Amino acid sequence: MHALPEAESERKKYQIDERGRNSKKLMKLRALAKRQNN
Repeated sequence: MHALPEAESERKKYQIDERGRNSKKLMKLRALAKRQNN
């Protein structure tokens, strides 16, 4: 019974991790683009 909320929170944590990783990638890409434009 308690396994479901546990898995749910794990999944949310994972999604937040993914979002963080993706935003870091975007920031890197933006920084590179800025460098190339200048």
